[in-house]
Amino acid sequence: MKNKGLLLIFTGMIILLYSTVGVTAEQGQLTTVGVGVIYEGQDQFNQKLKTAILEELENVLGANYNFNFQIAEGNNVVQIKQQLKQMSNNQQLDIIITAGVLGSHLALEKNKFNKAVIAPYVLDNRFLKSKFKQQASGIENFNLITVKQFLNRDLAVFKKVTGEKKISFIMEKEHYQLLFKEQPQLAQAILGADNELITIASNDGVADIIDKLKGVEVVYLSPLLKLDDSKLLALKKELLNQEIPVVTTIIDQSKEINNIMAAYSHHEEVKRRARTTAINLEALLLGEKLKEQPIYITKSKGGQKKIVVDLTVAKTLGQLPDWSLLKEVQVINDFRQQGQEISLEQALKLAVTNNLDLKAQQQEQEVAHSKAEQATNKFKPVIDLNTSYSWVRDDIAANSMGQVKEKTWSGELVLTQVLFNERVNAQQDINNNLEQKSKFAVTEQKLNTILETKISYYNSLKVQADLELQQENLSLTKENLELAQTKYQIGAAGPMDTYRWESEVVMNSSAVTQVQQNFKNMKDNLKMLLDLDVEESIKLVDIKVNPVLEEIKNQFQFNTPWDLKQARAKLLKQGLDNSVELLKLDQLLAVKERERKMLKSDYYLPEIGLQAKYKKYFNEQGAGSNYDDSLDEWSVGIIASYPLYQGGNKSEKLKQVNTEIEQLKTKKRATVAKLEKNIKIKVNNVNTQYLKWKNAQQAVSAAVNNLELVRDSYSIGSVSVVHLLDAQRALISAKRKKSVTKYDFLIAVAEAKRALGEY
Repeated sequence: MKNKGLLLIFTGMIILLYSTVGVTAEQGQLTTVGVGVIYEGQDQFNQKLKTAILEELENVLGANYNFNFQIAEGNNVVQIKQQLKQMSNNQQLDIIITAGVLGSHLALEKNKFNKAVIAPYVLDNRFLKSKFKQQASGIENFNLITVKQFLNRDLAVFKKVTGEKKISFIMEKEHYQLLFKEQPQLAQAILGADNELITIASNDGVADIIDKLKGVEVVYLSPLLKLDDSKLLALKKELLNQEIPVVTTIIDQSKEINNIMAAYSHHEEVKRRARTTAINLEALLLGEKLKEQPIYITKSKGGQKKIVVDLTVAKTLGQLPDWSLLKEVQVINDFRQQGQEISLEQALKLAVTNNLDLKAQQQEQEVAHSKAEQATNKFKPVIDLNTSYSWVRDDIAANSMGQVKEKTWSGELVLTQVLFNERVNAQQDINNNLEQKSKFAVTEQKLNTILETKISYYNSLKVQADLELQQENLSLTKENLELAQTKYQIGAAGPMDTYRWESEVVMNSSAVTQVQQNFKNMKDNLKMLLDLDVEESIKLVDIKVNPVLEEIKNQFQFNTPWDLKQARAKLLKQGLDNSVELLKLDQLLAVKERERKMLKSDYYLPEIGLQAKYKKYFNEQGAGSNYDDSLDEWSVGIIASYPLYQGGNKSEKLKQVNTEIEQLKTKKRATVAKLEKNIKIKVNNVNTQYLKWKNAQQAVSAAVNNLELVRDSYSIGSVSVVHLLDAQRALISAKRKKSVTKYDFLIAVAEAKRALGEY
């Protein structure tokens, strides 16, 4: 594949070299052609109509002709007529091109032309009068470009988008006079019986226009409206406030559609009109008659989706498209993608705050702390207060054997203090160790949560980048399909290339759909880690590599193999010192060793405690009275106990603890070996992924240049569709590799930091 790519680049360079030499040699022999271009305003719509013509003339004819352009603006019918007249009398001009809709339709009104005129933007074939032939103008020095059923097609699309509502077409009176004055029935024929046409004056205010639109269901704003930007924006906002859907025609999927629910894009059609203009001009320059050149452009069989829907506006209006329509349209301002923006730093904060596993581990630490406090409190004195009252009634004493009447009420205060108890001492130490272990467990869970969040975030960005690549690939395929269609239309190629690219469009569209689902799944997984609602929309912020490189370059030292080897030994020690896994095992070992010490002490250490009592009699009567004056009682004593024999459990418990200690030591040695291996692998992987990312960056530049060369060669028939497919796939593959290696490098850094015990 590499050799094939180099061969394509070499072939493209040779072709480019020879073509450059040819142009240089013949530069002095280029024929100069004077071209007058009349455009109709500074707005985006009319600027794109003009630009399309100029670009196609240069692309198709620039290698053989030197164009001397005279470009003039005509903002209304009067100005356009004046420009047409002036250019017709200008001896320096060989041809006039009306690069706007009004100028093209004004040219239709003329019967004679003393100079070649091409009108590329005649809206619909039904505007043609009987004087024109079936497939050509038939008028000397005149050519027009049009399509069949232009407005019907747009209206049918908008009916589908708006739910078959009545559409009110808004047009300026001046334009209506030009287009429909002589044939008013044509307006209704084009719009259909269930739609209407409303005319406005160019000087009408927004309030005047809104007043004329009372009761309308859908507004179709003509792109020819000469409203200034502020007035047009105010009109669209007011219509949106009144929940009236607005649709229009655009040339590009750009910002033209602000506050508009849907637009029909004529991007491809305008390009084909401009390309046909250039081809017909070439025929004229080669000696053919302009009146015999074709006037129709063929219907597009592929390319960009033509319906553009603003989902945010559609949601506001309560007119969201169904599943079948979503497949046909290009979506912009997708409210589903307009959720809160979450950077990596914000995601990590959310994960640490909301992650349920981490919360559970933190609660376990609180329990361990409570147990440690309880163990410490056993060394504090315990004070109990008791009271009792007994009464034997006279009748009960008289009827019972040996029982006498009695009344006694007393209170007792008991103080108990541990003086020496090895088990209590051990329990305090053990619980302190277990509390430390739980703290390390929280740190471990936090490290794991951060790593898992980083990997999920990076993988989501990786799939998002892949989605953008798939969409770019689809866009390139559609452009190549359009190129193949153009070659077929002008007879430079057969239909096979077109079929091949149409097949590629279908396959690429399927790939985009699949990656879209993968991206959703990845984001859902991230939202679960952050404990967010799966239905909540979030936007991810891309990560730049350079700040990460600046942060780690001194730590990892991956500039040379020798620096890396030295750094790896240092990082290995750091990773083992910081390892929470080893720190947890150390605490467990401390627990078992303290338990062993306690069990050994059971053979020779007693338990010693102090107990003091004070008892007071508040009332004492009857035969059972001890003292006539109810004297108080008190006592102080030392309590000692020694477990002489426990059925042989002492030795068995000690044997069990010794085995558990050896088991933990073995486990620690195994953990150290695994950690050393993991740290080495993760540190080496940072270096590997860094080199792969650096190499992938260089591959993209070469693939871009290769595709440009091969596409130029394909457009002139020097290479086949297979070569162009290979070049396109090579570019997408190189970009994908660059994207994948970028996020693989970031993941490698995150994994290395986790292995080193860093956040």
